[in-house]
Amino acid sequence: MAASNWICVVSALTFGVVGSVTSQSINLEQHLQHLTTIRNPSASSNTAWYEARDYISHQFFSYNLTTKFHTFNTSVNVNNNGGTTFTGTNVIGIAEGPADGPVLLVGADFDTTVSQKSPLEDNGAGIAALLEVARLYMDQYHSNELNNVTGTVLFVAFDINTVEYEGQPSGKAGSYLFLHQWLWSYLGQSSERFYGAIILDSISKYNMEERSQVLPDDFQDVFPEAYGDIVNRTNKGDFLALFTRHSEASRRLTEALFDSYEKDRKAMMFRLLDLTLRDGSKYGETFRMFDHQSQFHFWTFQPADKPVPLPAILLTDTDVHRKSPNTCSTNPCTAEEFLTRPAKAFIEKTVESLVQTLASLLIESPEVVTDSGIGLVPSISIMVLAVCLGKLLH
Repeated sequence: MAASNWICVVSALTFGVVGSVTSQSINLEQHLQHLTTIRNPSASSNTAWYEARDYISHQFFSYNLTTKFHTFNTSVNVNNNGGTTFTGTNVIGIAEGPADGPVLLVGADFDTTVSQKSPLEDNGAGIAALLEVARLYMDQYHSNELNNVTGTVLFVAFDINTVEYEGQPSGKAGSYLFLHQWLWSYLGQSSERFYGAIILDSISKYNMEERSQVLPDDFQDVFPEAYGDIVNRTNKGDFLALFTRHSEASRRLTEALFDSYEKDRKAMMFRLLDLTLRDGSKYGETFRMFDHQSQFHFWTFQPADKPVPLPAILLTDTDVHRKSPNTCSTNPCTAEEFLTRPAKAFIEKTVESLVQTLASLLIESPEVVTDSGIGLVPSISIMVLAVCLGKLLH
């Protein structure tokens, strides 16, 4: 085959793969296989809890992330016998950037409550997505020497979310202690470099059945536009909810995420719904939709006398407020049966969007610029394809 024809073949393969390489390389089932059972310090066996922690840390290490552990003690009510002290471990994977650059965090809880009937829904899917975002970000952007990395990403698997545990008394959640004992020191006790946190908690339930989405009584008062949107679509659970607080820092992060999520919206069946909390609103029942997840500790962070609210986003399918479409024949549900085609595509969309969001905020890719100001690399691509098309027509 002539050299010019080889160029055409390689070009066609390259340009055809570029748009879909991310989705083709996402491997959720591998991670979910390690997260099928209850992971809780007060469960009858701690084996699954320990194995999940070890699996996450091994994955971080294999992605060339700087892997660290934040160990803490907290109390958990066990069989209504009062608080029992347990040692938890937050697992941290660091994609290092410049020391004075911005810091972004992507996090998810890796433990479950004892009564949790679906460890894969809450929060196995969130951890699987976290691991894939970390892997793809490192492979596609951070490890590419052609890119200029301007900031650091912290990938964090939080342990022992006591807020979701049943019974009292209970100690502080692992994410709360992470902020106070690890993150604040890492940031030099200043919020200036912190771009924000993106928390994944229950992100797998995509349900096109009418009235599968349940809303609290006061939801209409808190989020009137979102309420109208959901009701007009006959209360289908066909969206990913984005909870955030209204602030300039949060708006920057929210806009970047929306830009990434909606980049190919016409070709996708999923929606990202903006649920921005505004000061002065009375939340009532709606408050309980988001007050037990890890992002809440960022919003209410108070390291000393004065509160220092940190920007944070919660991505969720709304958890107990949405009917699960899964009808697993086994208990616990296997990763293969859990990962239906809609669930897989729903989670993959979140992974792709987060990878693109991190890149858009922290990666500067070089571009060769001509005298006219037009990028040379795209021009060359178009020229090569034009030459190939001419050859095919002749």
